[in-house]
Amino acid sequence: LAIGRTADGKGQSWHCCKEAIKSVDPGFISHNLHSDVASGEGLIRMCGGGHLKIEGGHKHRVAIFSTEMMTSFVAQKRQDSTLGGQLRKAYDGEPLENFRSESKKSATADNYMLGFCGTITPDELRACMPQMDWSNGAQNRFLWSIGFRDKSLSRSTTRPDYRLWAERVKALLAINVNIQPTALDYSKDGAAAFDDWYHSLPENDDTVLAQSQARAHANVSRVANIYAQLDERRLKGWKIQLERVHVEAAIEIVERSRQSVEWYLSQQTTSSYGDIQKIKKALIEKVRKGDEAFLTATEISALFSHKTQEQRDDICVAAGFKIDTSKSKRGRKGVWVQ
Repeated sequence: LAIGRTADGKGQSWHCCKEAIKSVDPGFISHNLHSDVASGEGLIRMCGGGHLKIEGGHKHRVAIFSTEMMTSFVAQKRQDSTLGGQLRKAYDGEPLENFRSESKKSATADNYMLGFCGTITPDELRACMPQMDWSNGAQNRFLWSIGFRDKSLSRSTTRPDYRLWAERVKALLAINVNIQPTALDYSKDGAAAFDDWYHSLPENDDTVLAQSQARAHANVSRVANIYAQLDERRLKGWKIQLERVHVEAAIEIVERSRQSVEWYLSQQTTSSYGDIQKIKKALIEKVRKGDEAFLTATEISALFSHKTQEQRDDICVAAGFKIDTSKSKRGRKGVWVQ
């Protein structure tokens, strides 16, 4: 889910991606790519259409690029809408079905692989997300990425050349066409990297942020798989597996998604993005000095001396902090930990 203001470059970025895809597989755009989806039945027909380009008996490759993501989110909340439920199933590649009394109007989809990218502005996101169910909604299946324009560029005279990159990707795709899909495993260091990260995750405390990250571990596995598939050692006979380098790269992507959700949630409070970053940096600096990873009420008060107690509490909550009473001593009622 690419989040950016109007004219900040979402469309331009997509055009670059589109040109890159054409350089690898010219037929993919015309045969496999769809635009906006607003109903569960529409999604099923996209994933199960017989017109899809298939290679070597592999799964149908389906891609959706939605420039009207707000429409998709709002559609999920319409009465009797099946879009949210079908998206959840599609995330796991489960068979999709929509049987009608008239068989010609029925639709099914199986043996497919779906990629879904949507774009939305911050204002649209703020308007539609409060209606959504974070704990069991399709929105926590998406990797969020908020972007801001940091400079003004009037025009470009250089067109990106993807030919050399495309040849390298084609060589990797040829390997996949000539072999049947098989299960992948983690290398020893890849498994250790995943386990260390997984056990560092905070427990689900039923906050919106926690619910939004319910599938973080699944997304890390999926993104790590993509990095492994694109590892050019495969061209020299390397047995593909999920190594530390793939896992760590995937973790960065998923952490970026978490930060984007935190940004969105901060917009729902009186706390500014700057205040949230300030308190996070204060905790980092404290840990770097060898202190314990918590902030006391006194330390937070020193950071925001011009704010009320209620405002300081809002900043802590918006930054993902919570009260830990286990460290209470010397009259303290608790400290803020992340």
